[in-house]
Amino acid sequence: MNIQKIKSIKKYHTIISFIIFCSTLIYGIFKINLPLTSEALSRFGTYKETNFIWVSSLLLIITSICINSTTISEWNLKYKKLTRLLFNIAIFGLFNVAFINMDHNKTLHNISAGIFFLFYTISIFFTGIQMIKNDFRIAISSILISILMLISIVFLLHRIQSISEISFIILSFLWNFIIIYSIEFKKLLKLLGF
Repeated sequence: MNIQKIKSIKKYHTIISFIIFCSTLIYGIFKINLPLTSEALSRFGTYKETNFIWVSSLLLIITSICINSTTISEWNLKYKKLTRLLFNIAIFGLFNVAFINMDHNKTLHNISAGIFFLFYTISIFFTGIQMIKNDFRIAISSILISILMLISIVFLLHRIQSISEISFIILSFLWNFIIIYSIEFKKLLKLLGF
């Protein structure tokens, strides 16, 4: 398989993952009337009507993160192994979130979610810091997105759970889109004067 086909598959997978995640949110919100300010999105995994689609969408997100973190480790980063380790820890946390139901073990589920949120944010920030000299536009974008992710994590602590999680996941997809469309993104920034 040639490189162009692989890049195309990565792009389509991330786009499909985003569409399925958004569809899952809309379906789950209307199907179970989840209050967005007081409940975690993982509550979708506790309902029979939404469990399968919720776990499936999380697995697609995990696959997107794996694919795109592999792309990042091909870049000229000083600390490739550490960067990969940080992404793997985040992936491990999200994998546990998908399969540890809140009703069975809420503490372990919340610890896994915390691991994902924290390590994914750190991974993106660390990637941005390492890219400052090589690709300033992507580096600054990564750092800004990780800061916004950190802010959404802070809102999680203030019990605005679903809204914070949705904003975190949207930022995550935004960063993934920037990574897979990096050439187009840099052209857009140049066009805008950055």
